[in-house]
Amino acid sequence: MNEKRCSKCSLVKPHDVFYRDGRTADGLRSACKVCLRAQFRAYQRAHKGEADARSRAWARANPERVAARDRAWNAAHPEKRDAVVQRWRLGLTHDQTAELRRRSCAICGLPPGSGRVAHCIDHDHTMTGPGSVRGTLCRRCNLSLGRHERGELYGRTKCPAWQASADAYLERHQIQLSASPDAGQ
Repeated sequence: MNEKRCSKCSLVKPHDVFYRDGRTADGLRSACKVCLRAQFRAYQRAHKGEADARSRAWARANPERVAARDRAWNAAHPEKRDAVVQRWRLGLTHDQTAELRRRSCAICGLPPGSGRVAHCIDHDHTMTGPGSVRGTLCRRCNLSLGRHERGELYGRTKCPAWQASADAYLERHQIQLSASPDAGQ
């Protein structure tokens, strides 16, 4: 017999929709996963402050486990992590982020997918929000542009052709900023 009656909804369901429980005779919880999830959500709503406080206390007591969990999730879901960061930091939607990532590097012209990592969405670090986005850069140009803006001569920043292209990119961005209606706010 591979079926069991849920103690909450009274429906007969297959064993794979029940959580395991070594303390019971059949090795399964008495309520199905759907009912237990609903019970858990109802409890969390009814005890919102308590549950949040316990969660925060656990996270403070286990920083290495939290960091390991976050690293594992970030490694397993890089596109979701990037979307969350871009939305939070720059105010971009998922579609806007995807559109920017499909563009070639604005400085060297490297097409997307050519490098080992996805292209970066470049933004003016002195601003936040959608108006701070300058364009799409390959990882090498993004790192080099930061050095170039700080006046460091290293790698690509030593190349006069790259410097000219980077300066033209920054100049284009400056013109777009000064022409935007919310410039100066």
